[in-house]
Amino acid sequence: MDGPRCPAWKVTTPSKKARTKFQIDLCCSTPFSMAAWLLKRGDTIDPHTIAVDVIKNLQAEGTPIERMQAEQGFINIFLFKGSEVQKDEEERPRKINQMATEGCKSVARENKHPQQKHRLDITIVPARFEEESYELFFLYQTQIHKQAPSAVSRSHYLDFLVSTPFPCTNNALAREENRQGTPCPEWHGYGTFHHQYKIDGKLVAVGVVDILPECLSSKYLFWHPDYHDLSLGKYSAIEEIQWVARVQKTHRQLQYYYPGYYLPSCPKMAYKAIYQPAGLLCPLTYKWVPFSNFDHSLFQAGSPLPRLRLGAQETSHETPTDIYGTKVVVQVSDGKALTVLFRDIMLNQSNAAAGKELYTRIMMWHSAVGPDVAKQAYYLLN
Repeated sequence: MDGPRCPAWKVTTPSKKARTKFQIDLCCSTPFSMAAWLLKRGDTIDPHTIAVDVIKNLQAEGTPIERMQAEQGFINIFLFKGSEVQKDEEERPRKINQMATEGCKSVARENKHPQQKHRLDITIVPARFEEESYELFFLYQTQIHKQAPSAVSRSHYLDFLVSTPFPCTNNALAREENRQGTPCPEWHGYGTFHHQYKIDGKLVAVGVVDILPECLSSKYLFWHPDYHDLSLGKYSAIEEIQWVARVQKTHRQLQYYYPGYYLPSCPKMAYKAIYQPAGLLCPLTYKWVPFSNFDHSLFQAGSPLPRLRLGAQETSHETPTDIYGTKVVVQVSDGKALTVLFRDIMLNQSNAAAGKELYTRIMMWHSAVGPDVAKQAYYLLN
């Protein structure tokens, strides 16, 4: 049985006048960790009771400590002056930690209160409005994201997580595929779905996903604030990845998992980097870059949209040679618009900083739309 770590620390040695035959040499707070550990498993035992039981177990096993005392949940350990245990200054804390850990395991094994078992059910349903899901969404948005209650309306929930351009219209096709091939009970067709996570029948989290021909795209997850310690966001990501692996056995074209946007500077988004191997889509070249080659220094606060790099070599991102031939639409004060070449704008630009900024914008636009579109399209300059 695994248990919590058992910290013990040395107590400052008293002055010679204050010393007696016994002195507190180590103080151990393990019972508090053990009480918290048992509480998570449904057992309530106060730290002092645990401290007493640990001492009894250690003494019964013949632990080489002269005296131990339970005091308000702490275990005070006394040593004779000049004892063998006291002489070994470096080994003493390690030995005490080890002995206290074994004592706690004995307490857990002898605890008459069985660990409470809970049931987790995951149900996949087409995206639809359910009052229970909305109430959970309301709790999540107001307590976790601190949104005003007035902003978390039913219509907002409908627009955000229920209405979808991917209605579940392929269910009949999916059933036909299952009849012809190997059945896959987890396959419900393409479209937008809600993964509902329930513990002992109580809805604790909902993951909103899009099932597309080649991927599962994770759109959003909201969970009950009381279950924050379960890290449901990470758990749901692992479950969705495993879902793709299971479904791929019968639908081989579905092989990717998209966790959405990655923002290194945002803790709520940066955690996605822990799922490896992975790739990042360059926002300019639309090419996939291995995450292991991603240069985080490219993402600086206030910097223009960066290109991602493939190791030492940049992705194919040549500076367009015809960038100065870009047709730019300039709005004038009387409401009319003029079309001029970017070359003429730069020749008449007296502000160097403004010229550099405009050049960057035009070049990024060229890279985003491609040379063929850039030759025929117009860039609107606000």
